[in-house]
Amino acid sequence: MADLDANQMILIAAMLLTLSVVGVLELRYMRSRRKVVEEKLDFPDRAHNAILTTKAIGEALARGGVRSPEADELVREAESASRERNFRVAIDLAERAKGVLRAAKLDQQRKGDVAKVDTIRQKGNPDEVTPKERLMKELPANYAPSKFSMNLARDDIAAAKGRGQATAAAEKYLADAEASFNAEDYDTALKHAVRARRSLGDLAPATETSPPTPSASPPVAKGRACANCGAPLGADDGFCRKCGTKIPPARTCPSCRAKVADEDAFCRACGTEVP
Repeated sequence: MADLDANQMILIAAMLLTLSVVGVLELRYMRSRRKVVEEKLDFPDRAHNAILTTKAIGEALARGGVRSPEADELVREAESASRERNFRVAIDLAERAKGVLRAAKLDQQRKGDVAKVDTIRQKGNPDEVTPKERLMKELPANYAPSKFSMNLARDDIAAAKGRGQATAAAEKYLADAEASFNAEDYDTALKHAVRARRSLGDLAPATETSPPTPSASPPVAKGRACANCGAPLGADDGFCRKCGTKIPPARTCPSCRAKVADEDAFCRACGTEVP
């Protein structure tokens, strides 16, 4: 009986061991299947695109002065996760980095140049002058105008693209303005920003092909001339187009009210004598 119990115990132990081995193998199989499914669902491409997009957003914001070390660290972690084929984790980290960058951009937009004022106020007595006076005194010349003009140029370029207008020249000027601004050459930055906006104004929309209709020249009354310079006058001219002399009202016939030239003694329409 004791031998039978021992045999049963051995059998139970063997069954448990077999179940454990089967469970481990099944778990490995499920993990391998999940990786295969993820690869089939384009997770590697999605992770790669998410990381590239986030890095591009970060670089664009950095050119405008918005930087986030936290977002940079999340991107590095996402790249590491992608190399280890943890694509879901890489995608999640990239999305978190995008959120951090959006928050940093909104924070900069809210503060604007107030952040510059706060930095200046920490250097001296904040009660000496108002923040506005401090800002105007301490900021470099053309700092605020160049920054404002660049923002306007960006908006104008975006609007011009929406109209189908060519913007290559304006974008080149804007890039030069941003480079000069980052180099703290605010005078040159302002000049390039103004040129960017002017280049858009000089270009016509791509959809506009018909030339403007020339305006008709005003009719010139025969026999009427400026008493000062002798230039011919239009029928309704009140001032000479050449010298600006005021022209008296045209003569009219007292009988038929037709217009009469200055040198006529009689109306050409009805023959009435004109005083």
